[in-house]
Amino acid sequence: MSEINIFSLIKAKKKLILLVTLLFVVIAMAVSLVQPLRYTSSLRLLVVQKAGLNSDPYAMSKANDYLSQLLSKVSYSNLFLSRVLATDSSIDSAYFGTSAKERAKAWDRTITVKSVKETGIITIEAYQPSREQAAKTARSIALTLMTQHANYHGMGDNVMIRLLDEPVTSTYPDQPNLLANFLISLFAGLAFGLAWAYLQAPEQKHIAVSSEFSQVAESVYPEQNYQEPVMAEVEGEEPVASRAEGAQYPWQQAQ
Repeated sequence: MSEINIFSLIKAKKKLILLVTLLFVVIAMAVSLVQPLRYTSSLRLLVVQKAGLNSDPYAMSKANDYLSQLLSKVSYSNLFLSRVLATDSSIDSAYFGTSAKERAKAWDRTITVKSVKETGIITIEAYQPSREQAAKTARSIALTLMTQHANYHGMGDNVMIRLLDEPVTSTYPDQPNLLANFLISLFAGLAFGLAWAYLQAPEQKHIAVSSEFSQVAESVYPEQNYQEPVMAEVEGEEPVASRAEGAQYPWQQAQ
């Protein structure tokens, strides 16, 4: 059985592939457009320790890395959210809901706090429907970590958190990311369309190979009344090849 040429497949099934791709793109764009638009505000913090005369720089570096990971994780807690809101009363607390479950879900969607491996750096991103609220949320997270981090570790005043960057806020809404969603849906649609077209290819290949087999047989034995085998199905068994009535195979003629 011959291999399928990808370009031939696209040419033969281009309408199907285009239709599937278009469907993926339309659905992705529709879902993206119904999502609320949000701005992003980001900044960075640095975890440092007070060094003593006999301090081991390597051990301190590993400790800073551990602390940055710890503080990044606790930033998602409901208690941390309450401290952030208490730090800046101008942040819209109603945006996060009233129940603990609602607040946890809303807060998880609002922030991204990560530690940069082996650096002691913490990156903070806040997403809000307005630029002002996004910047205030990011700044309040940073201030809460800088002033209340001791509540989450046992190293007391030996640890300091310093601000590396002032909040940088997007000029236009960048969530949802329409360009990224468009490209993802475009490639996903193309892949699915090609896969669907490929699944239909074996039937076409069988027809093409059967025709070629008939042409070869007629050219080798032109005097024979040859007809290509017909696939016959018997209930409960695999399809078997049968001959059309009156047809003989060349090797039967030789007997």
